[in-house]
Amino acid sequence: SLYPLYYSPEERFDALSQWAVDILVSSGVTRVFLEGYAYGTSKGVVFEIGENTGVLKHKLMKAGISFEVFAPSEIKKHATGLGNSNKMAMELAFRNKTGIDLSEWIGSQRTDKKIPSPANDMIDAYWIWDLG
Repeated sequence: SLYPLYYSPEERFDALSQWAVDILVSSGVTRVFLEGYAYGTSKGVVFEIGENTGVLKHKLMKAGISFEVFAPSEIKKHATGLGNSNKMAMELAFRNKTGIDLSEWIGSQRTDKKIPSPANDMIDAYWIWDLG
């Protein structure tokens, strides 16, 4: 299987973070940019997200890869000029800047109110990279 088996959330966090760090190290990456926590809107698995992120940050540090964390509002303000923008505004700013309709390009169906995954995640990643 492409994804290793795991028997607990902790094993999953370890496997995911090791996969990411291995790719970064083998690619010669020495610095990465991360999105910080969305404290006001996180629901459900907020502690698991924090634990997973902590494991990743620890492994990045041990591998000598520096990282910078940007607050979600900082990323949104960079992309759109407003720190409380929604996904639709982020996507419109992406299209305006790059000329790429990512939802169409990857074949995902955008609605008037929703940018589907993975397009919305890719757009967030672009703006994090652009800010960094």
